[in-house]
Amino acid sequence: MIDLLKCFPFIFLVVTHPLEQMSIINYHTPNTSVHFLNESNYIAPDNGFIKSIVENEGAFQVILSLDSENEVVYSGLTEVIKKPGERVTKDELIGVDATITPETKFILMFYEYCDLFPQFIGNDLIFLIKQSSRVYMVANGIIVAQGYVNPNLETDGFYTQYEGEMVIPQSFISRDVGNYSQVKLAGTNTFISYWHLSSFLKMVNSFLHQGDLVATSGNTGFSLSPRLVMHIEDREIGNDVRVIYFRGIRK
Repeated sequence: MIDLLKCFPFIFLVVTHPLEQMSIINYHTPNTSVHFLNESNYIAPDNGFIKSIVENEGAFQVILSLDSENEVVYSGLTEVIKKPGERVTKDELIGVDATITPETKFILMFYEYCDLFPQFIGNDLIFLIKQSSRVYMVANGIIVAQGYVNPNLETDGFYTQYEGEMVIPQSFISRDVGNYSQVKLAGTNTFISYWHLSSFLKMVNSFLHQGDLVATSGNTGFSLSPRLVMHIEDREIGNDVRVIYFRGIRK
């Protein structure tokens, strides 16, 4: 089992890659405990090497390839002290996110059989992908809203949605999103909104399971190129969120 952080709250969201048909039935988690952070310091969960480092608007994304054949991806670091190709040992310092506070929340995402990791900015996971790529559910949930936001007429705001006849908490829709489909995850007050879509494949009030096809990606709204944005919203999570990706052993 995974030993979660002691210093910071952790949100444990197991997902499959939203762009590929996959199953978590035979997903393999690490055999040893994984300690990802020590205060605001990102540390290596096991022996391995730095596979790559990418800088995006002053923040760094680091991919660690572990000797166990697993990979861990850290995003949003403000400083990295390692270089690509360097060896690391368990609990060795990788880098720092100086913006982390004791109120920061973390989402640990499990991915399987995928090469594409999204950038995480604010509460949005941004996939730069081809037009009309297939989009899948990241977890069980019900579609509570979908439609088209005209950026010339609409404004950002919170809108009341419904689950059957029951009113659920207001959720955020940006004027930038174009075609969107919004899902309320089963058993939670968490919403996942798929933005910039080209088509809808399931309608409002459809209950879908993780891995079910829900839409195709597009270039609608204020996007500058084909993409999929997954907006995560939960009033308990707030905006101070980080994502750590874990990719399991390939079979």
